[in-house]
Amino acid sequence: YSIVGDIRRKIKKVRIPVKDESGDKVLGEIAFNPDSTETYEKFMDLIATLTGQKKELDKVLEGVDISEDQELKTWEDFEKSAHNLDKMRNAAKLSSQIVREVCAGFDEIFGEGICEIFTQGDLDPELLGRLIDAVSPYFKDARAGKTAKYKA
Repeated sequence: YSIVGDIRRKIKKVRIPVKDESGDKVLGEIAFNPDSTETYEKFMDLIATLTGQKKELDKVLEGVDISEDQELKTWEDFEKSAHNLDKMRNAAKLSSQIVREVCAGFDEIFGEGICEIFTQGDLDPELLGRLIDAVSPYFKDARAGKTAKYKA
């Protein structure tokens, strides 16, 4: 006795083309499954890392005096500002480290190289906004669908 037939897999990945500023050229594609709890958890962890960045930077920069009237003309001026300059350098390193970590996570979730498309090599967290804005509605809809069956 034999059963003849086939099983077809269900593909739940969302694919969002990423185009250049003119909209003419496709630079890449965001691909992910918004229904995946693991993907959603990773995404939310990365968002928490980005939003927590400000608090971490504020701690590093605590006590830094960046006055507009502060001029760095002489060696003594630089020596007096060394403490502030060290804190600012550490804050820049921390910011770069956090963005690299988030980018590595986004590449893992959405496809290798996707972060580079948005940042173009600049470790500026604001450049990730469009990526986050593009995927957030899919996660929101997926979560709403998962919780809707439990509501009366």
